[in-house]
Amino acid sequence: MKKNIQKEEIKFQIKGIELLDLNVVYPKIPLNREVIFKFNINVEIKIDNDNSLIMAIVSVDILDNENVDKYGSVKVNCVYGVENLSSFINPETNKADLPNQFVTAINSISISTVRGVMYNQFRGTFLHGALLPIIDPNFLQKQTN
Repeated sequence: MKKNIQKEEIKFQIKGIELLDLNVVYPKIPLNREVIFKFNINVEIKIDNDNSLIMAIVSVDILDNENVDKYGSVKVNCVYGVENLSSFINPETNKADLPNQFVTAINSISISTVRGVMYNQFRGTFLHGALLPIIDPNFLQKQTN
């Protein structure tokens, strides 16, 4: 008998925010005020079933508009406690089968959290104006290893 896990409510809360890496590369010549930044964003989801945790590791590279110079980067781990995580683990494969809506919500919350971390960490540097734009998490490309 196959369990329909898509209809079960997911009960989760944020447990922690960890700054894993922060890098600022000062340009050789000062940037003008009209500089346009480009962002490469990666979200990696890891699951710790034993502790009922989901980690969303968000990496952001800050580039110039032509993808030539990298001005900085940040990597943040957003940790979520999921009360009923074990009910979303396939016992045969020991892999998670999380609903797309939940993954989208985790991505959205995590990216928004990183936006705030970036604002705080880059304050007082030339990257203070590198504000991460609003991103639709539905458009993040899914890659599997």
